[in-house]
Amino acid sequence: MGITLVAAGCSHTQGCAFAKKAMANNLEWASKELEEKYPFECTHEYITNNLTWMGKLKNHLDIDKIYNFGYGGLGSTTTIRTLWNYCDKVDDLSNHLFIVQPQSVYRNETYYRRDIYNPDDYDMSSRTGHMGYEPDPSYGKSSEIKLTSFRDGMGHSKFNDLFMTNDIHFFDEDIETYKYFVELSRLQKYIEAKGGMFRILSHFWQPPIWYKTSIDKIESLFNTSYKVGWEKEMQKDMGVIDLMNSLNTISTLNLPQIQLQPEIYDKITLHSSGLLKDDMHYSEIGNETVAECIHENLNKLVQFKMFEGEMVEFTENEMDVWRRTPAGLQKIKPYFSSTEEEQEFKK
Repeated sequence: MGITLVAAGCSHTQGCAFAKKAMANNLEWASKELEEKYPFECTHEYITNNLTWMGKLKNHLDIDKIYNFGYGGLGSTTTIRTLWNYCDKVDDLSNHLFIVQPQSVYRNETYYRRDIYNPDDYDMSSRTGHMGYEPDPSYGKSSEIKLTSFRDGMGHSKFNDLFMTNDIHFFDEDIETYKYFVELSRLQKYIEAKGGMFRILSHFWQPPIWYKTSIDKIESLFNTSYKVGWEKEMQKDMGVIDLMNSLNTISTLNLPQIQLQPEIYDKITLHSSGLLKDDMHYSEIGNETVAECIHENLNKLVQFKMFEGEMVEFTENEMDVWRRTPAGLQKIKPYFSSTEEEQEFKK
């Protein structure tokens, strides 16, 4: 029996950029160039099985069936809910491979009342589609805040105090990301107990940049409930570093090297391939490089440790240590006075 691949993520997983409207009953190719390159009916089955990194993994693994749980523009809460829904329906996961492409918590689901005079008129949407702020990732946490609010419905001003108050006082990227990884850890434990394999892609979406101050904030968050509860040991949440090391996160550090091959480096995205102007989603060739990278690193897991006040990562049997920055990963070489000290760091 071959592998059932269950993949989850955003548009980079779903492949919806190949089509004009992901939610349309009848899909159409997103451009004339795509229509000419792929003279086939534009369907989600064709896109999933032939153009996405999931489909390209069939060239490397014995995959019989693909479940495409990619959601263009949506965040981590959608993925968690969907994967649990799948697990509720399938009891035996022994031939399953789950791969999660992490998503932005700024895209998490939020429900809202569309009509202020109708208490039953609610809808669900991505957080950034209706309310919130999203720091410019190229400038890090100190960047200017971009405010958004409802585009439809009640029509509040983008400077409305209600939404600024919500984001400033009731939403925190570090805490929401921690909660996301907690849920991924629980899913992983359940899936592995049912005989499945669970992997998370590193660096496919910018991972969190966690400093000691951020970790202290997260780990002290639930102190109030700890004080109320009597079961002091069993009630405690997992620490940030322990949580990250419990996850089967695979390294994708060699992806840029794969994509720099002379014959393909200018064909990685839909834009650079001349298939869809200004669209930086991966082309079919780009998704093949992702599949190759995933296959090469399927059992090469990332480990995490605190170093000089920030969380760094490395892979087993490799001495390179990587620091996360707003622009991506930066390789650092910590100074060790002896080989023994270096080995101790890697334990």
